[in-house]
Amino acid sequence: MRDISPAVVCFFALALLGSSSGCSRSGDRWQRVPVEGRVTIAAKANPKEINGLVTFVPADGVKGPAAATKLVAGTYKFEPGTGPVAGAHEAIVQVAPPKEPAAESTPAATKGEGKSAAGRDAEPKVSMPKKQQPAEHRLSVRVIAEKPYRIDLDIP
Repeated sequence: MRDISPAVVCFFALALLGSSSGCSRSGDRWQRVPVEGRVTIAAKANPKEINGLVTFVPADGVKGPAAATKLVAGTYKFEPGTGPVAGAHEAIVQVAPPKEPAAESTPAATKGEGKSAAGRDAEPKVSMPKKQQPAEHRLSVRVIAEKPYRIDLDIP
């Protein structure tokens, strides 16, 4: 009978220990709720203009992680395993500013109708849009452990 190398025994022992100790996570320990809904904003009649991010942050006393998902054309959806836990939350809705048109070229204000003082074509001035911060709205909500669960967020 052949002797087995101690390195081989150690390798298999570590592999067995690693597979039984939870090295691979199939999910977290929280009971997450798949939540979906619509966001309406009184100032924006067109839901296609409502894009950004929806975050549910557990209120004091509620144990669990925050959950965030995209807000697209006025709707959001947390998939099973990524949603908030049941209980009271603060819903934070961040709405991206509307997309601004591409930068506009304006003719240079020089002598000679578009010519520089040296007689060459003048470079057009380009005005770049200023970066705007997303508008943030906060609402109190309660997530119930029903699957699926719908919460519509109406912002005045």
